Amino acid sequence: MRGPCRQTVLRISSAVIRLTRVAGTSEPSARDRDINGTCEPRFAAVRDALAASLGKQDVGASAAVYIDGEPVVDIWGGYVDAERSVGWERDTITGVMSTTKTMTALCALILADRGELDLSAPVATFWPEFAAAWKSCWTPTTDCADG
Repeated sequence: MRGPCRQTVLRISSAVIRLTRVAGTSEPSARDRDINGTCEPRFAAVRDALAASLGKQDVGASAAVYIDGEPVVDIWGGYVDAERSVGWERDTITGVMSTTKTMTALCALILADRGELDLSAPVATFWPEFAAAWKSCWTPTTDCADG
């Protein structure tokens, strides 16, 4: 895929949200604002936001929202490339880049809030291989710069 791409996966409680987009600089066409897929009426604002984004800053994008394992939004539109030559489809593959660190931290904090992750326990408690070399006493909150 050409051009900058960003995908975010977010799980909060029982809701999962995935947003993927390709930014572009060329002028949008009418097809850019054509949104495909399904969207429950209560999430019409998500559909409207995607359409508005495609009409302005983005070449192509998709959004999916799952609540309690059920899809309530699964929409996409625009193109996969800045030249606007290949249409965005439901199964368009995109890069994830650095969003996984943020999402991992968010999930860890949710688990800690639920009492399912002890942030003061050594990481090796739940990932034994992590204890290799000098990391056996590190906790999830250890500042890596401290070594």
